[in-house]
Amino acid sequence: MKIDIIVAVGIFVVTIVFLIFLVFSYISRQITSKELEDIKIKAIDVFKSFVSGEFSVEKNIYRIPILLKEPNFDNRSNEAIELLLNLDFDCSLNITNSSIFITDENFKEIEFNKTIIEKCFDEYVKMVELIFNVDISKNKEKMFFVYFYDEKVVDRSFSIYINTDSFAPKDGDKYTENSNNWERVGGTVSQPSITEIKKIGTYAIKIEDHPSSRIGLLFNFPTDFNTRYNDNLISVNTGWYLRVFLYINKTSDIVFNISLEDASGNRIFKSANLKTGWNLFEEELNNSNWYNWSYFNPRNITKFYFVAENKTISDAIFLAVDGLRLEKKPLIKTIYPVEKIRVVSKELLEKIKNEDIELLKKIYGDRFYIEISP
Repeated sequence: MKIDIIVAVGIFVVTIVFLIFLVFSYISRQITSKELEDIKIKAIDVFKSFVSGEFSVEKNIYRIPILLKEPNFDNRSNEAIELLLNLDFDCSLNITNSSIFITDENFKEIEFNKTIIEKCFDEYVKMVELIFNVDISKNKEKMFFVYFYDEKVVDRSFSIYINTDSFAPKDGDKYTENSNNWERVGGTVSQPSITEIKKIGTYAIKIEDHPSSRIGLLFNFPTDFNTRYNDNLISVNTGWYLRVFLYINKTSDIVFNISLEDASGNRIFKSANLKTGWNLFEEELNNSNWYNWSYFNPRNITKFYFVAENKTISDAIFLAVDGLRLEKKPLIKTIYPVEKIRVVSKELLEKIKNEDIELLKKIYGDRFYIEISP
């Protein structure tokens, strides 16, 4: 069911009323006023039955409005938007995977990537991650709508490609899809490798070891960011963010630090308060958010460090990094509460076509002929 069915509600109602008017115009010249009044009452009953009676063709669908605003930083082209949405908090709506779709503010469907994060009763959707691309001008706003409901329809299978100048790397994930340019920090024998325990894409980068005191991952940053974005960086407030997913198997007795190093060996530091499992770290690169910024040159970043200081020597540490990227100041996302909408259901219309005619006559009367066409 596409968004056109919502518009069809209005067309459906107008058509029914117009047909009733034409019938009244004709029969008013053929029958008495008492008979005409009876037919009017019956016509109203028929209309009500289609809306809320035994053979109602209306149903509920749901949508979440999403407002995106560019934070007066730069024009965006093909900007990847990532949404993590809880569609059914109490598992009462029976949302099907195939029913989910997205429209822009003009109600035009757009392509998106979809990942089911959590299910209700191992069948219906509870939480979903959606990714789609958007073009938006500096300091402008755009509205989008995520729709979902409880009917099984043909699934909207898309595979969008992320390629935007707002990210380094442009696909937002390339650096953690293989172990190139990764090194071990601390530990004893383990080396960085790919793992399917990942947050996005196909792989993440892991290190697993019994460290003497610390274990971590070092990424040697390619030069593509520095050459492409040098003009956008300044010494105090860059307008760029470090964004990365971090996984750790334990947090007790662990101190976790993230640091960036420039070509002269100057480092800035930031501690991260992680929970067990996956964590999203997103922090602007500026002199107020990072320690030891004074001598750091953000125009020439060469290394990233992700290090867990382990205070309990005997415990094995599993650490993974995924989706490492630098990104322009993110768009401001406002996610509104779920809205309920009444629409005409194709599934319910089909159901009426298969009902016994004698049963329909008992409800609507012998004087009414019902035809449902595609």
